[in-house]
Amino acid sequence: ADVIPKIVAERLLQPAIQLGTGVTLVAREGPLPQLLASLALHAGRSFASIANYSDLDRHSRVALDRMSQEIRQAQSVKSYSATELVLVADDGNDLTFLYDKAGKQLIRVKGDSKEALLPGCDSLKFELFQRNPLGGGERYDVFHPAKTAATVKLVQLTWVCSRTLFGQRANTEVVQSSKIVIRKQQGT
Repeated sequence: ADVIPKIVAERLLQPAIQLGTGVTLVAREGPLPQLLASLALHAGRSFASIANYSDLDRHSRVALDRMSQEIRQAQSVKSYSATELVLVADDGNDLTFLYDKAGKQLIRVKGDSKEALLPGCDSLKFELFQRNPLGGGERYDVFHPAKTAATVKLVQLTWVCSRTLFGQRANTEVVQSSKIVIRKQQGT
């Protein structure tokens, strides 16, 4: 499953390794080797950062795609909080998305199956909104906070992910506004 990030990282790091090898072969004395070694180190860190960000982005997209599909197809919302969403899935079973703050991950639970959907998650928040009132003269794209689980029609996800790279927190990715409409919800 994680073969692609390893291949990408390997392909991105190869030029940096080749540059470092070239530096040691070309110049061995004076300020030039130090300059070239510094350049090689910087290039290596840049390539590693790109690979890290690419992997973070991939995990984020996969999690969002899966959640979007399952939330859209849910029959209804059973319960919710800022860090937990419990749905009645299209097969009638409970489907839970839960943020584990201590483990820094988004967890998906359905039946006996429990999986980490999004690792490296620094924060996550669910916000739930209800259907627009009819005849109120309001815009079609304005949603009001849901008062109960029965009135939820739209779920907004917000999360921040990061990782450490070379001992420092790096590559923060923010999914700022991902709104998902529950198609089957019959709330008022």
